[in-house]
Amino acid sequence: MRRSGLFAVLEVEPRDLYALRVAEPNRDLPRVRHRDGRPVLVMDAGFFRPGPDELAQALAGVQQTQQ
Repeated sequence: MRRSGLFAVLEVEPRDLYALRVAEPNRDLPRVRHRDGRPVLVMDAGFFRPGPDELAQALAGVQQTQQ
């Protein structure tokens, strides 16, 4: 998760880009960018519920348990 101007942006690096499926059939995958030669999904975190602050707290908790 990072800030891009006024927006919170979530970047996710999938293990297998071609294995991803969308839960809603009429929806597309998020934007795909390449960082260091690897695909990264880029999503505006403002659309998430719960919001970006709650998501950041949850990610911080996961990172602490992995260390």
